[in-house]
Order: sequence, then structure tokens, then C-alpha cells
Amino acid sequence: MGFSLFDYIVLCLYFLILVCIGSWFSKKQRDIKDYFLGGRSIPWIIISISIVATETSALTFIGVPAISFISDFSFIQLAFGYLIARIILSLTLIKRYYYGEYYTPYSFLNFRFGREVKNFVGILFFITRILASGVRLYAISLVLSVITGISIYWSIVIIGITAVLYTYLGGITAVIWTDVIQMGMLILGGLFSLFVLADKIPGGLCHIIKTGFSTGKFKFLDFSLDFSIPYSFFAGVIGGTIFGMASHGTDQSLVQRILTAKNYRGSRNALVLSGILIIPQFLLFLFIGVMLFIFYQNNRLDIPLSEADRIFPSFIVNEIGRGLSGLIIAGVFSAAMSSLDSALNALASTTIADFYIPYSSGKKTDKEILKISRLLTLFWGGILIGFAFISILFRNWGSVLEIGLSVASFTYGSMLGIFLLGMSSCKFNSRVIIFSACSGILFVIFIRVFTGIAWPWFAVIGCLTTVFISFLFNLVSNYGRGKSSV
Repeated sequence: MGFSLFDYIVLCLYFLILVCIGSWFSKKQRDIKDYFLGGRSIPWIIISISIVATETSALTFIGVPAISFISDFSFIQLAFGYLIARIILSLTLIKRYYYGEYYTPYSFLNFRFGREVKNFVGILFFITRILASGVRLYAISLVLSVITGISIYWSIVIIGITAVLYTYLGGITAVIWTDVIQMGMLILGGLFSLFVLADKIPGGLCHIIKTGFSTGKFKFLDFSLDFSIPYSFFAGVIGGTIFGMASHGTDQSLVQRILTAKNYRGSRNALVLSGILIIPQFLLFLFIGVMLFIFYQNNRLDIPLSEADRIFPSFIVNEIGRGLSGLIIAGVFSAAMSSLDSALNALASTTIADFYIPYSSGKKTDKEILKISRLLTLFWGGILIGFAFISILFRNWGSVLEIGLSVASFTYGSMLGIFLLGMSSCKFNSRVIIFSACSGILFVIFIRVFTGIAWPWFAVIGCLTTVFISFLFNLVSNYGRGKSSV
């Protein structure tokens, strides 16, 4: 059927609304507290929706249906761990961040270990966010390329510039409120797709459910002890918990939202609610994947299974009517924009709070710092667009969803390990901590290259390695001091 002029009009109107929102909130930015924390005045329910929108991205919209299309519902087991992680964080790290009045979680490390560790983890965050968000930008550009037929390189540039523009103008407040709109568009697009599929499959919902059970598509629990299986119960609960604690406890793009609440109670409520909200969201897109599987049993599929990420976008363009496909694709772009704008604002806020202000000479006015913050948003936007080009080279690693999550897992474990050390009462040498974290990252890379261990275990391995080596050095050091004093 193809993408019509009316579909393009729907998309252009959507992009225009986002830019207008950014322009509106730009008038209310007085200082970096407004630009990066929204003046700590955002309602917690809005924050919760924004958290879900931020972590969703286009990887969920096109990647989750691809997983259930090929396999089953076992991906949902990760959500169990994600919820456990948020409950733990709401009672531990988030409380320290909020009452410490920090702009970033890395400022907590400055208080605990000093600048050396804080700077190291800040740089780790830069690397992690550039890698993960670059893959996300590539993922949504892949969708635009499939829909329109234009080069994926131009797709990356168009989407990247749009996200940079409204983030540059409106700061975190614009980002959060556009996230709410984008989350609505995402769910609306998913629901429309579900209804269209149900209408196109003979036998309707009853046939879909019957076929789903008979083919094992609705299987969601796997108690296998095989570490090469990414979506087992143990990988989901253990790996999902550690990954979730790292992403929502050490990644500024998510922590920043939590810190915009009016009080600690609001931060806690927003975080826990987001863990509940992602479960029905995952179920929706997993169910769409099963419906696509059933639909293409009786219809020709011109896309090889090795490129399953292209199946859902292709269905939207070829099987859904004019105008409606534009609305659904707007939902896909919503998922992409909500993660990109978060990354841009988080990268800029970390640069300002943890690197520029502590090391700049002379006192800068709020207006000057705000101007620099906006320029940094442009700078990081260029970096993300550049890495999205590089991400094209990684497309043979697996589905875009697994690429995005596994890339973040390389550093997330070691980052969380450092924060856990910061919560302990023990004293650690800053260079030992940095050495331990580097060892953890290198070990995870070794595991990825030379073993078949699945990505949910990467953060667990990195975290345990970092904590173990740090405590081992501490033990040896204390033993040596004890012997020398005898």
C-alpha cells in the first residue's frame, strides 16, 4: 500500500507539535535548575510516565514484536527483575540522591570517594549513553528507511536534528512533557496495530489465542539453567534486577527524571510505578509479535527471519490504511524521540554539573551557564548522530533490541558496582575502585567475545567483578597493615 501524502502530513504535524512544546518551555528557563531539574516541580505520575517513555525507545516498538515473532513471551521475565530493581533503588540510592540535592548521581560519588572516581564514572556514563543511544537512533532510522525508501544515513540526520531542536529549546521540562505525549502516541500506535491485525486474521481473537497456545507462543516461564539463554527465569530475575538497578540508579538519563519530583516520596512513587507500567506495555508488543506470526502464516513475507526487526514496520506500511499508518509510525517515532531527548539532556547536565562547573575558572552567571548547557546539547547531538552511523556496522550482532541492551551492559555492571561500594561503610582507595571497574568491563567484553553467555548476565558479571576486586584489595591492604604494626 505504501506511505501516502496524508501519512507524511500526519508525521510533519507531530514533529511540529514537539518543536512548539520545546519553544514554549524555553521561555520558562531561568537557570540550570529549571533546565536540568524542572525546578523540582514535576508531578510524580508524569515523571513515572516519562521514565517508561525514556526506557522504551524504538527498540521496544520494533524489537519486542520481533522477539515473540521468532520465539515466545519469555522476554517478559526481564520485567520481573526490572520491578524488583526499582523497589530496591527507591529505598536506597534514590533517597541519598534526593536528600543530597544532587544534579547527577555522580555527585554522590564525589562526596563518597572524591573527584577521581566521580570523573571516571561520569566518563563511563558518556561512553555508555553514546553507545546505547546511538544504537537507538539507528533503530528508528531503520524504520524510516524501510517506510520511505530514503537512505538510512539521511534518516539518522533527520530524526537526530528533530530531537536536538526541541531538547535544545525546552530542557528537561519540555523533555518530560513531550515524553507523556510520546508515550500516549506509542501505546495508541500499538493498540491500532493490534486491532488491525485482529481484523485481518481469519477467525479473529479466538483463533489468535488458540493458535498462540498451540504453537507455544504464550510460554513465558523458562527455568533453564543454561546461561546462553537470554530470557530464562533466572536471567530475568537476577540479570534483570542488576541491569535495572544499574540503568535506573546510575544512568543520568533516567535518574535525572526521578530528581525532578517535588519531594523524595514523589521520586520513590514515580520509580516504582514505572516498574509496574512496563509490564502491560511489554505484553502489548509481545502479543503484536504473536499476531504477526499468525498473520504471515497465511500471507507472503518477503523479509528473511534474520531481519525480523523489519517485519512490524513493513506490516504497518504495506497492510494498514492511509493516515492510520502515519499515526502508528508517529508512535514509533515517539518511542525514539523520548529516549533521544533524555540522552541529550542527561549528557549536557552531567557535563555541566560534574565537569564544567567544578573546573571552570571564575564565577559564571546563571544565564551564561544556561547558554553553555544549550550549546552542549547541540554538541552531544552531533556525537549521537555520528555514532548512529557507526551502529550500522553492528547490525549482524542480533536484533536491535538485544544490541541496544547488551551494549549498555558492558559498562552498567561496573558502574553499579562502584555505587554499591559507595553505600558500604568501608573505605576504598579511589585508584583501586577505578582498576576494579576497568577489570569488570574488560572481563565482560571477554565474556561477550569468547563465550556464549547471554547479555542479561553481563551486568551481573561486571558488578560482581568490580565489587570482588575492590574488597580483595581492601582485605590484602588491611592484612598488610596489620602485619606491619605487629
